[in-house]
Amino acid sequence: MAPPTSRLAALPAAGLLGMVLLVAAACSPAPPAGASPSVSASGSAVPSVAPTPSASDPASSATGGAGADPDAAAALDAFRAFVQTDQSFHMRADMLLTVGTLTLDMDVNADVAGGDEKGTIDVRGAGTSVHMDIVVVDGSAYGRIAQRDWIVLPADTSSSNPLLALDVEGLEAVGIVNAAGQLAHHFRTDDVSMIDTGTITGTSITELRLDTVGFDVYVTDDGVPITAVMEFAGEGTVEGASQTIEATVRYDFSKFGEPVVIEPPI
Repeated sequence: MAPPTSRLAALPAAGLLGMVLLVAAACSPAPPAGASPSVSASGSAVPSVAPTPSASDPASSATGGAGADPDAAAALDAFRAFVQTDQSFHMRADMLLTVGTLTLDMDVNADVAGGDEKGTIDVRGAGTSVHMDIVVVDGSAYGRIAQRDWIVLPADTSSSNPLLALDVEGLEAVGIVNAAGQLAHHFRTDDVSMIDTGTITGTSITELRLDTVGFDVYVTDDGVPITAVMEFAGEGTVEGASQTIEATVRYDFSKFGEPVVIEPPI
């Protein structure tokens, strides 16, 4: 596959990863240096709560794999129009993150309106179970843990919406597949430069290097996203020690066009 000529601007899981590491740093001990990441029994990092079809590959339920997609260009045009319009929708994200030997599983449920969002984050790991409310509005982020007082989160905490500022020109058509029980157009990029690592690192990780990246999105004929999956792996410095880092995030979208009111909580 030829590398895409453009970048997926500042996006998928940048906000998610920053929030997870912020919570993990506050609630968990730092993993030992040089440790290997934990993986699932299948040998790959996948969310522990796997919607149907599987979180790592919605196409896996398609009979005979991906089929030819003569309407891919039209679907991509429709998806481009969707992304470039301020949309409101509900988003569920399920993320599995490994940093050294520390494994964290996170669920996000959020209402999204353009670059703003409000919802909840639940983080689980060894010795860690945190419920967090999150609001991102007008470029500022707010959070509260377990109904405590709201606080202003670091300025580098961004929206977890993977469609925000998405440049669809980097996506290549894969085929028609069965995603979440319906036929969908599958688009993908594996261009490592699709992620601006500066939006991920924030105050939690330094010297992040990504070795592999994959971003898959599944859309209807009208360009409406059904689900998306992002995976990446690399290495960075956490708490002064070099750590292997892997993440898999599955996003599911629904409730398009329903009114969403998002205001600062403090």
